[in-house]
Amino acid sequence: MARAKIGVCVRFKNPPAFLRPWEQVYREHLDYAAAVERLGFDGIWVPEHHCVPSGYNPAPFVALAAIAQVTRTCTIGTQPLLAPLHNPVLAAEQAAVVDVLSGGRFVLGIGAGYRTGDFEALGVDRRERGARTDEVMDIMVKALRATGPFDYEGRFFQLKGVELFPKPVRPGGPEVQLAVRSAPAAARAGRYGVSVNLLAASPAAQYGPLVADAVRARGGDPTEIGACVLRSGFVAESEAAATARVTPYAKVDAAEYEAWQDRDPDDRRLAAERKAGVGQSAPAHTAQALAEAIQSDIQVMAATGLRPDWVNLSLWPPGMPFAQALDCLERVAADVLPQVRAAGLAQPA
Repeated sequence: MARAKIGVCVRFKNPPAFLRPWEQVYREHLDYAAAVERLGFDGIWVPEHHCVPSGYNPAPFVALAAIAQVTRTCTIGTQPLLAPLHNPVLAAEQAAVVDVLSGGRFVLGIGAGYRTGDFEALGVDRRERGARTDEVMDIMVKALRATGPFDYEGRFFQLKGVELFPKPVRPGGPEVQLAVRSAPAAARAGRYGVSVNLLAASPAAQYGPLVADAVRARGGDPTEIGACVLRSGFVAESEAAATARVTPYAKVDAAEYEAWQDRDPDDRRLAAERKAGVGQSAPAHTAQALAEAIQSDIQVMAATGLRPDWVNLSLWPPGMPFAQALDCLERVAADVLPQVRAAGLAQPA
């Protein structure tokens, strides 16, 4: 079994219930990103949402450009970029610049999006998100890989003379990772033969085999398709201390997601999958329990037939003071990573 890498999510959230000055929030998140690398994690991942009161990272490329300057070795990536909301050429140009600024460490995570408010705020018809994702992904991947100019004629975009300057550092461009949250997305991933990002262990078990089947259907080998799952958690000096510390912040974080549920059936489905798959609510763990959960995630990915590439951890409940978030990160680095790596399921430091 391939050994997975362990990444950390940096969400740049500032919930109104624990509101702090925005300059402080961004400075602390960059300090946190620097600590992720210093403590031996493998990657840093940022999300995207728009017009959310917590400020849920509306500018992923800007955030990654800043993170690229406070790190030197970690993979950095979008988790995911909401493809239907972007002009693909502008997004590809920004992705290429981030790749250059990071010395070729960038991974392009792409998703179709689901939150109704994101589409309403940007004036994009949510019903078109699948078709738009296909077209944006086509153009972005081609632009990041092309060595010369190309034209494109599609339903949403008619383009001439597309060519990136600067071009990505790596020949062939950055790795592409597609968010899979539904059966159509699984089919899309299989069609493109790209890595996949799965919401959590339970949805991974559901959608991973669909990706593998779609890859086989086009004559590919599923074990060549990298898979990533997300896991939330929080570790302190004891499980009781972790529970006491994380609960007020986890409740506020969970309430934000729950507020989205009644807008669309997909919102409700994804909220249920988060809860079933240990999503965003940052449950308290002992170091041993979190290590075992990560190992289980890796084994679930492998059982789907895909190659386990990443487990990305969300360890900082939004609103929690930086010192407490850093303490958790340090404990996971010292007490969890060695257990997972010693088990031979994660890459060595």
